Amino acid sequence: MREILLPYYNDRRGKSINTLVIHASAQHTSDALMAKLIERELSSHYLVDEKGEITRMVPEACRAWHAGVGEWMGDKDLNSTSIGIEMCNGLFGEEPFTDKQIETLTELCQHLIDKYNIAPTQIIGHADLAPGRKIDPGSMFPWQKMAENGVGLWYDMQEGNYLTLLSHEKMLKEIGYGTDDLEATEWAFCRHFNPQLYRFLGGKLGANKGTIEGLVLHDNPEYLRTLKAVYAAYKNARDLQSTIVDTSYKGAQHSLYGRFCGAWGNLKKASTY
Repeated sequence: MREILLPYYNDRRGKSINTLVIHASAQHTSDALMAKLIERELSSHYLVDEKGEITRMVPEACRAWHAGVGEWMGDKDLNSTSIGIEMCNGLFGEEPFTDKQIETLTELCQHLIDKYNIAPTQIIGHADLAPGRKIDPGSMFPWQKMAENGVGLWYDMQEGNYLTLLSHEKMLKEIGYGTDDLEATEWAFCRHFNPQLYRFLGGKLGANKGTIEGLVLHDNPEYLRTLKAVYAAYKNARDLQSTIVDTSYKGAQHSLYGRFCGAWGNLKKASTY
């Protein structure tokens, strides 16, 4: 890992780290991406290039300027509570990521999850917190594969079959999304959790909404099945997390929480970061 510190950060305003935010750029190399960040006076904690090499740009203890305006689970100051990771990509995650890049990202995230006890429900993309203005890490980002390796949360489509259909907006909110721009939020959700449907229904490269005139995502049966299944997965994960924290004494919380995270994948992979 190399370290090239950027000056675009401040203190975390007394807040603790509880979220990972994954970004994807429109630059293929780390130098080009860093040049763009410097030009815009932005930063992120880490950068993973297409060769799988990591650059640290901001100390984890500091508040990098990467998330911007947005929200997740009601938190509207994600810069203060998150670690940001930039991924080199030619089109904001609408081009395939390299195997080495994803392998390195997975190991880095596993390390950070262990270090800060970050819940699977708090591993998000830039578009998840800012759906009206961002699309990254894009429809080519392998969220399911990441979740299978302990980074983030995936779902079983069958789980949604047992739920009474709630308001689609209410389910999005309870998953974590802000819904000020509901249409953009629906497309961001679809891009993250059902990228095949996203592309089939007219999800456009480089746009945060669809391209088929008059299409309403929440009228699509597969979209609604996906939404119900994801809602069930996130609700179950948070209920389990709450149960573990509530029933454990403080000295055992770290150990028990580690077991909870382990249920979602191998979060204890050895790392040198």
